[in-house]
Amino acid sequence: MGATTPGGTPCTVVDASSALRTMPALAARITAAGHRLLWPETPPRSAKDVREYINDADAVIAGGREPYGPDVLAAATRLRVIARTGVGYDQIDVPAASARGIYVATTPGTLEGSVADHTLLLILAAARRLLPMDASVRQGAWERMSGWELAGKRLGILGFGRIGREVARRAVPFGLAVSAYDPVPDRDAARRLQVTLAATWMEVTASADIVSLHLPLLPELERFVSRDFLRRMKPGSILINTARGALVDEAALYDALLAGHLRAAALDVLAVEPAGREHPLLRLPNVILTPHVASFTDEAWLRVVAMAVDNALAALDGRIPAGALNPSARARD
Repeated sequence: MGATTPGGTPCTVVDASSALRTMPALAARITAAGHRLLWPETPPRSAKDVREYINDADAVIAGGREPYGPDVLAAATRLRVIARTGVGYDQIDVPAASARGIYVATTPGTLEGSVADHTLLLILAAARRLLPMDASVRQGAWERMSGWELAGKRLGILGFGRIGREVARRAVPFGLAVSAYDPVPDRDAARRLQVTLAATWMEVTASADIVSLHLPLLPELERFVSRDFLRRMKPGSILINTARGALVDEAALYDALLAGHLRAAALDVLAVEPAGREHPLLRLPNVILTPHVASFTDEAWLRVVAMAVDNALAALDGRIPAGALNPSARARD
C-alpha cells in the first residue's frame, strides 16, 4: 500500500526532470508504490512554470534548471521532498524548503567518476591542442601542432571534494604532480592520492600548469575566477571548469586568453546556458566548450535517477532521504 495524503488520496510525484519518461523500470517503482506519476506539459524553466505543478505535488523529481525559491515554495501546500537529479542545488532555496518541512535531496556518489573522466578529457584535449588540429585536418591544411606532455606538469585542483579527489586519482598515473586547496581538506585522502594540500588557493594558482575548478556555486564564489585570480595564474597555464559557469568572470577570461596570458581554457559550463552564437569565447581557437555534459554518461545517469527515485519514495514513506541536505526538516505528514 502506498503512502497517501492527509485526505486519503494517493500521493502525486511530478517528474520535472522528465528523466523517467525514458526509464520505465524506475517509473514503475513509483506507481508500484501506489503513487501517481505526472509530467509537466512542457519542460519547466521559470518560476511560473513550476507554479503550474507545485501545488499538486507531494514529491518532485527535479532537474537542474527550474527554480524553487521562496515564492514558488509558498504555493507548495503538500510537498514533502524535492529530489534533485544531480548534486547541484543552486536553483533550490534550501532554508526556505526547510522552513516549510520540505526535504531537499541530491544524489551524492553517483556521478563523480563521470565528471572526473570528462575533466581529464578536457585536460588532454587542451594540452595537445586537439580541436585546432582536428579543424586543420578537416580544412585540408594538415597543420601539425606541438602540445604538452602531462608528465612533469602540475595540476592544481580547487575544491578537493568527491569530484576533486576522483580527478586526482586519474591524474597521478599520467605523471601529473597534483596540488589542491579546500577550506575543509581531507588530509587522509590527500596522503593516499599523493596530493599536496595548499594553505590557500593562491598557492595553487601560482604554481599550477593546469587549474581545475571543482567548487560549489556559493554566493561568495560568484565570479571567483576574476581578473585578479587570472593574473595570479602561471603564464601559459590552462583553466578547466566542469563545476559551475558563474564561478568564472567570462569577460576577464576572454581577455586573459586573447592576451596570451593563458594557453587555453576548457569549459563544460558557462554563466548563461545555452551559449548564444555571439558569445565572445566561441571566437577563440584556444577555447574548448562542451554543453554541460560532464556527468552525462549512461552509467552515471542511471545511478542519478535511481537515487532521486529512492529519495522521493523515502520521504513519501515518512523516512529521511539518504541524500537529504536538510535531514532535520520534518516532511509533512
